[in-house]
Amino acid sequence: KRTALIKCILMAASSSIAIQPQIAPAQASEISAPAANQLGFSELQTKSNELIEAGQLEAAIPLLKELIKSVSDSPEASETKMDFPMFIIGTGHIQRYATSRQKSELNEALTWYYRLQTEYPESERNKDADLKRIDLLRVLGQFDEASDLMIRMLSNQYTFRLQRAQRGKTPNTE
Repeated sequence: KRTALIKCILMAASSSIAIQPQIAPAQASEISAPAANQLGFSELQTKSNELIEAGQLEAAIPLLKELIKSVSDSPEASETKMDFPMFIIGTGHIQRYATSRQKSELNEALTWYYRLQTEYPESERNKDADLKRIDLLRVLGQFDEASDLMIRMLSNQYTFRLQRAQRGKTPNTE
């Protein structure tokens, strides 16, 4: 019975981490990580937004990391929220996994989602990050941790509510 449940979870996880087709490297942004640290704050914002809007999350990762670094180094760091860039970086690593099938990308995505939750516990992005974390944990075979996270989400320990379709992703607890 447990084996059937695990197969069902794996199939659900595989379908829920479907990512848009990857942009060919020639079409990706010309900005590399070393160039990202040469850009000013507004340029980083503009270029990363362009990439995000084009669905090129993977190409936006170095820019977003530099943006987070520049904000954390500034005196106004506490006033600038970086929850959205952290969420996008995590999602960008999922996009990388979709093409590389390197599980280290999933672990990196988890790291960013955990950081988001730690640094911005009241962020509205945490619900989506936690739903992605559940899927990532399933793919990585960490079923107990995925189930624990699902149970925490359903036990109203969060400041958000799941929509009906999102509640349908939960395991049968009979």
